[in-house]
Amino acid sequence: MDLLKYASNFRSQNGEDGIIEKVFKIIGEPENKYFVEFGAWDGEFLSNT
Repeated sequence: MDLLKYASNFRSQNGEDGIIEKVFKIIGEPENKYFVEFGAWDGEFLSNT
């Protein structure tokens, strides 16, 4: 599956938002709603979480 065709930028810089959304649509949303953001600037601008 070519995930690049699902790339879209809501908060991310390179389309990761849309790719992550598609992955969760395929595998289902996780029960555990916690995340760890590595290398985040302010948690919103160009962030994926």
